[in-house]
Amino acid sequence: MIRVRDRDSQYCMARPNLIRRIVAKSPRTVAYRGVQELRLKLMQVRGGWRALSSKIHRRAIADRCAGWLEDGNFSVLADDGAIALQQAVKSGCASSSKIFSAGDDAIARRISIFGSPITPSEPWPWHQDWRFGHTWQPTYFRNYDHHSPRLNTFDVKFPWELSRMAYLISMVQADVVDGGSLRTTEAFSILSDWTDENPLAHSVNWYPMEAAVRGINLCVFSDMSRQKGIDQLQACQLFQTLAEHGEFIERTLEFTDNAGNHFAAELVALLLLGHTLTGYYVRAEAWKNLAANRLEYEIVHQFLPDGVNFEKSTAYHRLVLELYLLAATVLRRTGRTLSDEAEGRLRHASYYMAWFQRPDNRCPLIGDTDDASVFSFDHNDTRDHRPALGVAALYFEDAQLQNAAGPMPNAASWLFGSKALPKWKELDNDDDSFSGHRYFRDGGVFIAKTRQHYLFVDVGEVGQNGLGGHGHNDILSFELFLGGHSVVVDPGTYLYSGDLELHSRLRSTQSHNGLQVDGEEIAPLIGNFRIGNRAKPIAVCSSNFADEIVSIEAGHTGYQCLTDPVLHHRQIVFDLASGALRCNDEISSTGQHTTSRFLHFSPKLDPVLEGNEVHIKSPTDTIVVRWSESCDAFLRDDHVCPGFGRIEPAKTLVINKDTSGNSVLGLDLFRRQSGPIDRETTKS
Repeated sequence: MIRVRDRDSQYCMARPNLIRRIVAKSPRTVAYRGVQELRLKLMQVRGGWRALSSKIHRRAIADRCAGWLEDGNFSVLADDGAIALQQAVKSGCASSSKIFSAGDDAIARRISIFGSPITPSEPWPWHQDWRFGHTWQPTYFRNYDHHSPRLNTFDVKFPWELSRMAYLISMVQADVVDGGSLRTTEAFSILSDWTDENPLAHSVNWYPMEAAVRGINLCVFSDMSRQKGIDQLQACQLFQTLAEHGEFIERTLEFTDNAGNHFAAELVALLLLGHTLTGYYVRAEAWKNLAANRLEYEIVHQFLPDGVNFEKSTAYHRLVLELYLLAATVLRRTGRTLSDEAEGRLRHASYYMAWFQRPDNRCPLIGDTDDASVFSFDHNDTRDHRPALGVAALYFEDAQLQNAAGPMPNAASWLFGSKALPKWKELDNDDDSFSGHRYFRDGGVFIAKTRQHYLFVDVGEVGQNGLGGHGHNDILSFELFLGGHSVVVDPGTYLYSGDLELHSRLRSTQSHNGLQVDGEEIAPLIGNFRIGNRAKPIAVCSSNFADEIVSIEAGHTGYQCLTDPVLHHRQIVFDLASGALRCNDEISSTGQHTTSRFLHFSPKLDPVLEGNEVHIKSPTDTIVVRWSESCDAFLRDDHVCPGFGRIEPAKTLVINKDTSGNSVLGLDLFRRQSGPIDRETTKS
C-alpha cells in the first residue's frame, strides 16, 4: 500500500514524489515550464520586474493613456451597463438598498474576509492575517513558503482574498445608482494604497491565481468606473495596474497537462486584460489571442460531457463556470464565438449547478470549499449560486435556468446592458425543471430533489483525471435534506495552509458520510492537494422502483488493496414524496474486518442516541436514524465548516461493526410522521 503515517499527524498521508511527477508530465509541459523558470530567474537577478514596472509607468503617463480613457474598449461590461442597472433599480428588479449597503460598508471598511472582519482604524492589512497579527514581509514572490510548520493557524488566503478587491466594485456600483462620486474616489485611494504596498512581483499577493482573479476584478472596476466617469490621473493609475497584472500573469501561467481552476482564471484574466488594453499597450493583443486560442480546449477539458467540473468540487465548479461565462460573453460581444461543443459544456455545467442547488438555495459543500466568485455585482451568500445561473440563463436565453436563478442578478444588467431586463421578462416561467432525479454519468453524481427533500450522492472517481486536486475521499458518500431542513451534510473545508492537518482530515474517509474498513483511507492522501486514484467506481446503476422511489447503487475498488481484499457496494433508495431513505452497505470479503459508518449532522441539529436509533427534533417533526444490526454506535463532538475559514460545532454519528465474510449493513433515515421506506424495494 502507498501509505505513510506522519509522526505529527494521525491521518495517513503519502508524500508526493517530485521526480515521478516531473516524469509523468508531457515533454511539451516540461519544456514550457523549464523555459518559464529560466525567464523568471533572469527577471529576478537582473531586476527585470522593477525595470518593467518603470517602463509601464512611463507608458501610462504618455498621451496614449488619455486616448485609452476616451476610446478604450470595455472588456467585460456592456457599454450601457450602468444605464441598465439604473433601469433595473427603477423597475424593482434590483435592490438599491442592498447595493447602497454593500457600497457604504466598503467605504466604511466594514469588510469581513471568510467571516473575519478587518480593523477599520488601522492601515490596510495587505500582507497580514489580522486574526493572529502574522505578517508576510515583502520579498520576491517565489521566496514564500506557504506550507511551513506554524504554531497558529494563520493562512495566506486571508490577505489574498482581501487583495482581490471585489469590494471596489461594490463602491462604484453604489455611486452609479445614486449618482455620487465619493465611493469611487475612495476606491481609487484604496487601489493606490495597494499598488504602493505591493510592488510588481515583490509581495505575498503576487501569486499567479491571485493576480488573475484580482486582474479580472480590476477589469470590471475599470469598465464600471469609466462608465461612471473618471479623470486622466485615475485612468493612468488603472492603466498601469492593469498592464502590470497582464505582464505578470503571462510570465507565470500555470500551464500543465491537467490544468484546473488556476489556469482557467489566468486565461480569462489575460483575455479581459488584452481586450481592455488592445491598441494602447504593446502586449495586449498577444494576451488576448493567447487566451482566446486556448479557452475552448480548457472548457471541454475541465467540464465533462454532462457538465460536471472535473475537479469534483461544487465551489470550484461555480468559480470556473463564472470564469468561462465571462469569457464567452466577451468573445460573443467581439464577434468571436465558441464552438457548439464548448457552448454545450457550459450549458450542461449550468444545468448541473441548477440540479445541485438545494431547496434552501444553497449548494452542498462537496470537495474543497472556496468562497471565490468573479460575479461581484451581487452580494449573496457564497453558497448561493443563483447569480451565476441568472447570467447563464441570459447568455443561453434559457427559461429553465432563468426559473432556477430566482431574481434577476445585477450581473445581468452589467453584462448584457439594456437588453437584459426585457429578455429576462420574456424568459419568465414557473416550471420547475430541476426536480425529480438525475444521474450525471460522466461526473459520477446522483441527485434527487423536490421543493422539500434533497439527496446528493457521489458515485464518481476522485477527480481531476485521477489526481484528486480539490476532490475528497467521498465516493459513495451522500448529503440529505428533509422536510425543508438540512440533516446530513458534508463537513466542508476550513483552511488550506493554515491548518494542514485539519485540511487532510476533512478530505479523509471519516469526514464523509460513507463507510470505512479497518481504519483505512479509501485512497491515499498525497501531499496537501492530491489523492491516489485507487478507489474507482464500479457497477454503478440508477433505477426507479416505483412512483417517486428512486435508487442509486455502486461499488468501489478502494479496499481491494487490503491483505484480505474487500469490495464495498452501497445501494441508496430514496422516496421523493416522503424523503425516507434506505442505505444498504454490502461488504464482500473472506476474512474479518472492522467497519465504521459515519453520518455528519448539520450544526443546527441536536441528535440524541437511544438504543439503535438517533432522534433529531425539527420544527415540524422528528427525524429518525435507525439500524437493525447489533453495533457499537456513539455520537462524537465534531464540526462543520459552512464556508472557508469558518467552523461550527456539530455532531457525528459513528456506527462500528465487526464483519466476517459477506455482510449487509442497513440504515434507515426518515421523518417519524411518514415512516421508513418499504424494505421490499431494497436488497436484503
